[in-house]
Amino acid sequence: MTSTCDSIYKILCGDLQHGIITNLYGPPSSGKTNIAFLATKHSKNKSIFIDTENGFSFERLKQIDSNINKIILFRPKNFTEQENILHEIKNSDPSLIVVDSMVSLYRLECCESDTANNIKRLAIQLHLLSNIAIEKNIPILITNQVYKDFESNKLKQIGGDSICYWAKISLELQKLDKPNYRKAILRRHPFEPEGHEIIFKIINNGIEKTKKKFGFF
Repeated sequence: MTSTCDSIYKILCGDLQHGIITNLYGPPSSGKTNIAFLATKHSKNKSIFIDTENGFSFERLKQIDSNINKIILFRPKNFTEQENILHEIKNSDPSLIVVDSMVSLYRLECCESDTANNIKRLAIQLHLLSNIAIEKNIPILITNQVYKDFESNKLKQIGGDSICYWAKISLELQKLDKPNYRKAILRRHPFEPEGHEIIFKIINNGIEKTKKKFGFF
């Protein structure tokens, strides 16, 4: 019988559930893009990778997956271009779609124009992605940024309820004090208990799970 921790590790290694959106969120350098690259490696056919942060590195991808020809890369310059790309790819036939990150251009747009309208546009994009996942029966992976809420002193996701609603699986990633070590916490899952966590290490060809949960502290 597969444990929840094993299920978390499978997600981190790119074994994503078909027909739904999986969401990875956390601070910069918490491992989000590395896990996105592992997802493209696990994908059998072409993967669409939408890079909104200019964080895509072919050198890092080659370390994880030598078959870089499986990637179709898009780099939207603004939130409207991101939306147009999503409408464009709904007629394509990928085996995986990655948006890294879902909110980077949305965040910039909110600084320049009406926030309420942009929240609505974000929800529409997520709805579109959800429909693509269901109709094509493929996994979709999005990454998300976080901010510190000073009232609660907790990290919260940018995009708020929209991300939380449309992503049926959510993992929070945290940086740890020891270099290259990260923590993944299951925050939402359709059939696994929430709150389970594992420690993993970022290595040259991907990630590895530590043998002991807190063995290095």
